Amino acid sequence: MALMPLVFVHGVGNRINGHHAQLTRARDALFRRHLLSSHVRDDGGPISIHNPYWGGIASSLAWGGASIPLRAHTDAEHLGQEDADDALFEELSAAFVPSGSPLPPLLATARLGLGEAVDLLWAAALAEHPEDADELAGMSRAAVAYAAADPRPAWLESVHTDAEFLARLHQELSRFTERRTRDDGPDPADEAARWESLGGSLGWWDAVRSTGQRLGQTVVAGAGGAGAERFRGRAGKQAALFLGDIFAYLRQNTTPTGLRAADHPSASEGGKAAPGGAASGWGDIAEGIANAVTAAYAEAERGDPLVIVAHSMGGNIVYDILSGLLGRRDVQVDLLVTVGSQVGLFEELKLFSSSRGDVPGPAALHVPRPETVRRWLNVIDFSDPLAFGTEAVFDGVQDLVYRTGRVQAHSAYFLQPRFHALLAAQAAGRTP
Repeated sequence: MALMPLVFVHGVGNRINGHHAQLTRARDALFRRHLLSSHVRDDGGPISIHNPYWGGIASSLAWGGASIPLRAHTDAEHLGQEDADDALFEELSAAFVPSGSPLPPLLATARLGLGEAVDLLWAAALAEHPEDADELAGMSRAAVAYAAADPRPAWLESVHTDAEFLARLHQELSRFTERRTRDDGPDPADEAARWESLGGSLGWWDAVRSTGQRLGQTVVAGAGGAGAERFRGRAGKQAALFLGDIFAYLRQNTTPTGLRAADHPSASEGGKAAPGGAASGWGDIAEGIANAVTAAYAEAERGDPLVIVAHSMGGNIVYDILSGLLGRRDVQVDLLVTVGSQVGLFEELKLFSSSRGDVPGPAALHVPRPETVRRWLNVIDFSDPLAFGTEAVFDGVQDLVYRTGRVQAHSAYFLQPRFHALLAAQAAGRTP
């Protein structure tokens, strides 16, 4: 069975802290249970997921964010690692819930669509209980399948509190999975979280239940001016790092004379890329990501597919190196997935090393897909202001629309089980 190594390239504003570690662990678990579920190693070990980290060599705030307007200096503590768990949890619970609904938050969300409630529950549980990430990710397959089979089950009208909703959901999931196991046999991808474990450890459901109970309290507690001011501090730093990381990447890949890396006379020739930095015209960020992709490709056995998933600015970096730096290396990417990214916008602005001023023009109306990429999917949520289309700019790429249902859609994709289920279906050529 193919190894199918996966490389995930993060976007801007990522820094090594508790928040980053939680997201990485949860995201990897969901990738293994959905997109990579049919791929195993010969030795039975987990499929390799490479997570090259480039935030440490991007931008930094020389005064520690002193330019970010805060009412009181004490608010700055909410920007630090100690508050990472609460900050992430509050961010996750800030959407879905219908404004002004007389129903409790989870039940109100579920009556709009059970899939949205499953995403809300699992995303928050994965963030709050990373120690249960593997089991939660495994059970997410059953939860997504159940919600897809009956998006608005009749029993929702018979429950009136979030506690009742959680208890009934557990009961219905148990019945659904028992029926599916009886009819189709056990799902090998869910082996680590088989429903036989209901007689023993209930760690994954304890995580979901405790998270569900906390969600309602957080939604209420986070409302009002105090919650908005607290979020302003975090949002201000995120915005600063967002802009800073983009500028840092573009500056690294532009020589002092203003030439782009691929145009610089010192760029490598002869089919072998030179090291990063000033000598090659490519900066450390681009070279680091290129090396991670090359390593993953070398790790795969002959015929094994290589998958790259890139979020936001990560998509721009990956496209830049696949159409430039990695175009000079023997690397073949079977599936490239850009999510909430700005590749189309960057190409319209002609910011890539491979950008040509005569396209669009009489000779060509669109930019061809990089020769190193066999298939390219670009995921857009119309609620995500940082997600841009690609089909009108590039040939050989497919735009896919996915609705996160989140106010902060840009950071929502990768903790939602439905996203991973739909991505796995698209990658396998199945109807979602």
